[in-house]
Amino acid sequence: ADTVLAPVNLEGDRVLPAVEREQSCFLFTVEMNRTPGSSFGVDISAAGKVCMVNGIEDGSLVDLWNRQAKLPEHQIRKYDRLMSLNGEKPAKGKDMLERLRDASGLVTVVVQRPVIQKVVVRRSEKDLGISVIDGQSFLLVTRVGEGTISDHNLRAAEPKDVIKVPSHIVAVDGKKGKGSELLKYMEESKSSFELEMLCYD
Repeated sequence: ADTVLAPVNLEGDRVLPAVEREQSCFLFTVEMNRTPGSSFGVDISAAGKVCMVNGIEDGSLVDLWNRQAKLPEHQIRKYDRLMSLNGEKPAKGKDMLERLRDASGLVTVVVQRPVIQKVVVRRSEKDLGISVIDGQSFLLVTRVGEGTISDHNLRAAEPKDVIKVPSHIVAVDGKKGKGSELLKYMEESKSSFELEMLCYD
């Protein structure tokens, strides 16, 4: 995730250290001209309301945009969420994916950059107690019931540490993989595990 630093402050001859600000999601706009035979070249997963980028193909329209983007933070990256297309915001991720496939001519896409939140969960004797969807590079939490995760939520010191629906888990103890692999890492943990989750809102 991107880290935003406040400008360095000067007080007389003494330099005050920059202060790290709280991270938050941000939106940016991408414009591409899709001609016949050209490809956006993005590998995308659609789950629930989210249409998420998994990867970008070299030489594609998105790759070309990234190379020409005036600001590095406006380059489309893995885990970015496609929010709207030509002013329309589909209610479901799969609807966004279908519209992207059919789009041609000048295409305007609003993209959301997520924040990656790290949370440490202490394992209990209970099951995890969650229902999930197995994604290509993430695990989508669709329900939280009685279990280790709900116990963690009750102990969470801050709202941002709560694992809720729809949390997108992308790493467990620094290990990434398919959703089924991430779930296995969590289930096999004996004491505690660290989750990396995508926060879009």
